[in-house]
Amino acid sequence: MGGFGESVASLFLPELCRKGDAQNEAQASQVGLGALASALSMGTSLSEGRDAYHAVRVAYLTARITGVLELPENEARPAVFGALLHDVGVPVLGPELADAIDYLDTEVWALLPREPLERIAATTGRRPARIQALLSSHTRRGMQIVEGLPTPKGTDQVVFSHHECWNGSGFPHGASGNDTSVAARVVAFADAIDARARGRYGEPAAQEFLQEFARSESGQMFDPEVAGVLAELAKDDRFWSDLGTGNPGDALWRVFEDEPLTNGRLRDTLWSVAEIADARSRYRAAHSPGVASYAQLLAAEMGYRGKEVDVLRRAALLHDIGLLGVPSTVLDKTGELTESEWQYVRRHSGYTRDILSNVTGLTTEPRIAGEHHEWVNGQGYPDGLSGVGISAMGRILAVADSYEALTSDRPWRRSLEPDEALKLMQTGSRTKYDPSILEAMYTVVEEFVLAPPTLTVEAGGEKPTIRKAA
Repeated sequence: MGGFGESVASLFLPELCRKGDAQNEAQASQVGLGALASALSMGTSLSEGRDAYHAVRVAYLTARITGVLELPENEARPAVFGALLHDVGVPVLGPELADAIDYLDTEVWALLPREPLERIAATTGRRPARIQALLSSHTRRGMQIVEGLPTPKGTDQVVFSHHECWNGSGFPHGASGNDTSVAARVVAFADAIDARARGRYGEPAAQEFLQEFARSESGQMFDPEVAGVLAELAKDDRFWSDLGTGNPGDALWRVFEDEPLTNGRLRDTLWSVAEIADARSRYRAAHSPGVASYAQLLAAEMGYRGKEVDVLRRAALLHDIGLLGVPSTVLDKTGELTESEWQYVRRHSGYTRDILSNVTGLTTEPRIAGEHHEWVNGQGYPDGLSGVGISAMGRILAVADSYEALTSDRPWRRSLEPDEALKLMQTGSRTKYDPSILEAMYTVVEEFVLAPPTLTVEAGGEKPTIRKAA
């Protein structure tokens, strides 16, 4: 992110907000950790070239298996959260992998766990040793990310070990047998089953194939006790129909109880999700927090207060979660994009809306976040909305997003100075942007970018106060 946006974003860091209204921070929100992890998992699944519900199905499989095994809650919950987040390390490695391969990075990740690391590395790029090391490292990167999320204790170790095998042939350490937790062994099995099912759970032939695969790899890839559970679950027709549905999230929440985050935890977690989405490209570090900061200042300048601004902040932090479905190879391309590459890019705001629509407790945020590339003249995407057909908060978000992007480096251009960015945006007044919001952006830039304010926290734990420079 450019230095201008970074200085503004620093005014809204979660640790500063926590010094504000402590009572509000401790209250329960309407958003569950599981639902938010599920949304992140959908973006992660897209980033590895799968359909959006891969990790949700892995979590459903995990929940059903841990139920049959009668695992205690302190093992079952980390298993389900580990299933949802098992590949969260994938998108952040996209930029590095893109440098070493001759394919879209999404196509390479999609081969795991069906193909061994060595075979993937040997056939997909110029630097097989580097490719193998990167693919293997996604479990460690995922563990590090999960350590910063408010997940149940042990979730990070499940993520780290979900590619280990019972016979020691897995990675990253070649652990065998009971060297990994039963929770990790369940997720390893569920992940492998879903990768081989390829969405054909409703077909009797596929059901038989999966059961035979579990039997043949019992004691090899899989813990025999874990693999044996599939035969029992297979007797339940609803088990297969749950997995075969277009949206298996409803089935997951039927068998797994979610718990709401406090407002403070929700704030922190959304910031972390934004950082993961931004890591999809090496040119987008802290983009989403910067956009959220500009959007809040814009909304305040236009007279919005309280809950409306809170909703806008959440939508802004999550507005690019759909970019997880765009290959890093495309996002970091220095040359002109092909039409097929543009199609990837144009889909991302629709992905964002669809992903967030699955999060209970987020009401208008999905719509707002999905509108950040709509134009007031109807020429934008994903839906070609125009004028007041775009929500007021969506129009604010579009201006904040464009300004932050223009003042940051991109692979095809340098960052623009504030006056250069505003001048360029002015050419889009009444076509791309709502002119009244664009006018307010001039004021925000003058007061908060060109004359950076300071943030102070009053004694006694009062809410942080932004003080403009004299």
